[in-house]
Amino acid sequence: MFPVGAVREPPLRDLPRVATGPVFFAGPDDYEAHRVLTAIRLNQVLKSVPESKFVSRECWLKSADEMSRAFVADPEAVANTVKVAERCKFRLKARPPMLPEFPLRNGETSAQEFLEKICRRNLEVLYPNANERRVQQLEEELKVIGEMGMAAYFLIVWDIANFARRQGIPMWGRGSAANSLVSHLLGLTQPDPLKYNLYFPRFLSRGREGCPDVDLDFCHRRRDEVLKYVLQKYGQEHAALLSTHVTFGPRFALREVGRVLGLSRADLNALTRGVPHFGSAPLMEIIEKTPECKGLSLKNESFRKVVAMAERIRGFPRHLSIHPGGTLVSRGKLNRHTPLQRASQGLIVTQFEMHAAEATGLVKIDLLGQRGLSVIADTLKVVKVNYGVELALTRIDRKDPETLKLLAEGRTLGCFQIESPSMRNLLQRLRPKCEDDVIIAIALVRPGPREGGMLDRFIRRFHGQEPVDYLHPALEPVLAESLGIIMTEEQVMRLAVEVVGLSDAEAHTMRKMITKGRKYPMTRQIEARFRECAVGRGFEPEFADKLWELVSRFASFSFCKAHAVSYGLLSYRCAYLKAHFTAEFLAAVLSNYGGYYNTAEYVQEAKRCGLEVQLPCLNRSLADFSGRGNAIRIGFEQVGGLKQKTVTAILRSRNTGGEFLDLADFILRVKPSYQELVTLIRCGAADCFGLFRPQLLWQAMRLHPALSAEGQQQPLLSGLSIPSAPPVPPELPQYTWQEIERMELQILGVDPHQRTDLVAERCGFVKSSELARYINRKVTVSGRVITGKRIRTKKGDYMKFVTLEDNDGLIEVVLFPKVYQRDGAKTVGTPKLMVNGVVRDEGGSLVINAEQVV
Repeated sequence: MFPVGAVREPPLRDLPRVATGPVFFAGPDDYEAHRVLTAIRLNQVLKSVPESKFVSRECWLKSADEMSRAFVADPEAVANTVKVAERCKFRLKARPPMLPEFPLRNGETSAQEFLEKICRRNLEVLYPNANERRVQQLEEELKVIGEMGMAAYFLIVWDIANFARRQGIPMWGRGSAANSLVSHLLGLTQPDPLKYNLYFPRFLSRGREGCPDVDLDFCHRRRDEVLKYVLQKYGQEHAALLSTHVTFGPRFALREVGRVLGLSRADLNALTRGVPHFGSAPLMEIIEKTPECKGLSLKNESFRKVVAMAERIRGFPRHLSIHPGGTLVSRGKLNRHTPLQRASQGLIVTQFEMHAAEATGLVKIDLLGQRGLSVIADTLKVVKVNYGVELALTRIDRKDPETLKLLAEGRTLGCFQIESPSMRNLLQRLRPKCEDDVIIAIALVRPGPREGGMLDRFIRRFHGQEPVDYLHPALEPVLAESLGIIMTEEQVMRLAVEVVGLSDAEAHTMRKMITKGRKYPMTRQIEARFRECAVGRGFEPEFADKLWELVSRFASFSFCKAHAVSYGLLSYRCAYLKAHFTAEFLAAVLSNYGGYYNTAEYVQEAKRCGLEVQLPCLNRSLADFSGRGNAIRIGFEQVGGLKQKTVTAILRSRNTGGEFLDLADFILRVKPSYQELVTLIRCGAADCFGLFRPQLLWQAMRLHPALSAEGQQQPLLSGLSIPSAPPVPPELPQYTWQEIERMELQILGVDPHQRTDLVAERCGFVKSSELARYINRKVTVSGRVITGKRIRTKKGDYMKFVTLEDNDGLIEVVLFPKVYQRDGAKTVGTPKLMVNGVVRDEGGSLVINAEQVV
């Protein structure tokens, strides 16, 4: 490599020389970090990377004095370098949104005219006798959209949604767009904004900067069809996917550095399993203060070296990734505004991430894949096949007793957005009375309301245990729906506009300032403006101060109501399907790998719901899990080691030739590999042939060479002729039940059998189903660790929630700060825990306040 300080004659003698050198890292102390990062990039252990892959130790950024000394023989070259640097000064300027054009048709003269025609036509269809309020709302929204020049944006998103509808792709709008009647009439969002008292200025208002966000969710299996449509319609020069920049977080940095420095898998797990994924404190401090890291020997020189190097590269960029939903559509050529590159799948991706791309004026549309939609669509399809019932979820009972019972008992595993431990706990305390209460729960279930006391206050008021009061009667019209508590961002804005008198744009800025924690230069001005307007409306200065304190304090806990409504409707529908079609619903959850928990936990949930979990069957199973009545059957996709082409061949052969008669018939028609055949027999898929599994394996050993594709191509080499029927096996004994279950668990990854926890019974552990008998009493429970989450208390200390599972259900355990500091390390790296503690009834939800964790 060309050394720093050497002067190379330019090929054209009349060009002035410049002084430069290769730069790969910032300073001389960064050379080891360069070597580690190179090993990470090459995915190799550091000691095995050839020296040729590293640059010279001198390739660091020299200061002006160092460059002058290096080029002491050519000071003119150094001066020319300064001149080049001065000419290269450039800063990208933020631009307003450059809205793409929408191709018009049917003789419309403008996008605005076309948009108005669609909305007014759909208003007549959806609301034939629309009242004056609805008509006025539509006209006002269309007027704002027209003034802001946003019509083309709405039409582009409408066109994408129409494509999905034509193709039968499940779709659901979410986010603040549900505040808009225009979005609703275009079919972008489902909730009626007037019915749910949603607030349009939260989505779009005069004087606001930037583009509104219309986020569309699609069936996760078919989202790529939507992306392909957009990219083809607008072309690679005008449409691309947004990137996201992956950086080294605390745990990621430790794991990557430890890997290239040669730590074993066991040491890597020990070092990283207790470290949080995010955090701003130094790594050594995080490790020393995190209870889960207790017992980790930092006297180990290898560990200390890994931690020190991980600290050096923490926050560095790792690689570009594709944003989960961000898609750009541009009027002009994209490469005029953002650098582009081709991803491994061949898709065009921006090198700018979301905020930088939007700052250049590019318009983002979020098109996301969502498994919850797939679960609902699959359940409805199977219900129609199984029972001939075509469910219309828009017309289900919003106070369905079975659904409300399921919600009140917290039996919502698998239900979109309402299955986490904290949400199930909240539902048990809230005991919803209708669909709207699920929306409330989604708006409430966040750390802020819990830590700020807002959650407990709302529940007391909801159950009539505390009177509803207001800081001033003027607040009641806005806060009545939430029992006097600020719960949503829409309420924050309405208080600022309707009570205080701020403009919609000012209220929007105030909301972002408070809820997003952004450092706006006008923070003081907005606060002063808020107080000034309140006094101008006739309120006392003392009230203005109290109202600002109330708004600023609770706004940081608030949630977008439109988003809660959009997702709440989906959540209630999932709960309805689980309550009435349990097998079909849970089979869809398992097939789509969607939800808070893993596959094994949803299989346990099926058993807790009284369903029989059936083994794979060559004559009965589908590719995915299938449910009907009181049973769920495991599909071929769950069988480890089974190739996709074999799964396809099984289903195709069964559809065309009927059921398999015996093992010979199966081998002859499907042609599986010998290992696949053995796997299917060992997990019980061939039990339908009426033989013990050792007998089937005996048959397979004799049949496969003759009946497989290889055997039929070379029958003479195999030394066997093709038999017309499988040979009769000898009287071989069946495996023991322990051997059978071990094989099934190893191959399937799930446990289909109902079983008794003999250890728990022998030791006298209290079962999850019995906890209600032990309220305010000490118990000992045992269970498998399902999930854990730590939070910070009001005092700034950490505590932890752990979910355990026994054969009867889930057990929620709380480790308060003292116990967490002492026993937190025991909650990671172990499959099961024993907990001693006191059972508490938290408003209908049973939890165990842990005193000791083993």
